[in-house]
Amino acid sequence: MNNKTNQNTERFVYFITNGFNIKIGYTNNIKRRLKQLNTGSDQQLFLLGYINGTKETEANLHRSFIKYKLRQNGEWFEPSSELLDYINTNNLIPNIFVEKNELWDNRVMAFSTT
Repeated sequence: MNNKTNQNTERFVYFITNGFNIKIGYTNNIKRRLKQLNTGSDQQLFLLGYINGTKETEANLHRSFIKYKLRQNGEWFEPSSELLDYINTNNLIPNIFVEKNELWDNRVMAFSTT
């Protein structure tokens, strides 16, 4: 791949949930990545949002939420109030609010605000 093509490719840091935890990952194609993850998962995964970013952006977010990381080398995090606030404050998907719902076993759920 030449540098010109590489420079024009958008890259994203995404936030995906299985209903209980949140994965922070990096890709250049969100739709394809979500399909790949769903193929390899026994649980349905849902996109909570994404931002334009780099591998460094992803690493910085992993460090910011490290105390909620589920495994030492993994990308899955507990849905802490800080992480949910980050997703909601940055309005990663317009008009969507993400929260843990106590009525549904504290599952991570997204609600329309419109």
